[in-house]
Amino acid sequence: MIYPAPSLPSAAGQRSAAPPPLLPFSFQQRFNSLQWHSILQCNLENITSTIDIDSLQTYTHSLVYSDILPTELPPGNHNPLPLIQAYRILQLITEYLLYVQTVQIINYSWTVLHKISIRVVATPATKSRKQLRQ
Repeated sequence: MIYPAPSLPSAAGQRSAAPPPLLPFSFQQRFNSLQWHSILQCNLENITSTIDIDSLQTYTHSLVYSDILPTELPPGNHNPLPLIQAYRILQLITEYLLYVQTVQIINYSWTVLHKISIRVVATPATKSRKQLRQ
């Protein structure tokens, strides 16, 4: 079960609206065959040297949502190159997704800390120096 995120106090002391709950996750059915010729044409050296996320993205859908059956292995399945190439592409996709996840965690943490710091700054001090001298 996914629970809604708690709302955080805003600078004015009012409760801010929580973001809507996330849609529940489910694994999708695999329907399409993997396009092995496309996988073999992937230039991994170029993708990694230029950090070409757009090119990597073109392989994501095919690799993630294709149904790979033993009968659909590339011709001459004694050659491990197509499987190694697909595995390397999946490694790059996973690495990028882990990076995105880390950035989101950092941004969320910064947002929460920023909201807390606004609350602290907005809270009046108990006594000012002038009041203490009197």
